[in-house]
Amino acid sequence: ADGQIQQTDIDQAITKTLQDNIFDLTQYILQGKIDQARDLVRDLRLQGEDEIKLIAIMLGQFRLFTQVKILARAGKNESAMVTQLSELLGRKINPYQVKFALRDSRPLTLSFLKEAMATLISTDYQIKQGKLDKAYLFDLALLKIASAKQRGV
Repeated sequence: ADGQIQQTDIDQAITKTLQDNIFDLTQYILQGKIDQARDLVRDLRLQGEDEIKLIAIMLGQFRLFTQVKILARAGKNESAMVTQLSELLGRKINPYQVKFALRDSRPLTLSFLKEAMATLISTDYQIKQGKLDKAYLFDLALLKIASAKQRGV
């Protein structure tokens, strides 16, 4: 109305990639913002995203957090991390991924990261066994991860 473009206008005009949405989902979980996480998961489900796919992407994100945390403890700088991870994974890692993973993993403990990955792997296995509803299992996994973060595991 006033000719000024606001951040909300940009957010509405530009669609987010699945990777961006998973990044947001992970941030919500780590910050204990469960309601926002559930809203985002609901939106992703409405867009046709499957829980198994969401778990795989989240698992990759937590794995990267773990890798950069271990490399940081070993005294590696960001460029050395990019080089080492690129060699390890057999593909070029985006330096910004490492930069943000390093920033986001600082307050996390290795025990929490291990527990989060174990929860996602276990949830993936349970979904593939078909014992319970996958939406229920995924929501439960997100709550377990958020709870572990709050407990300071």
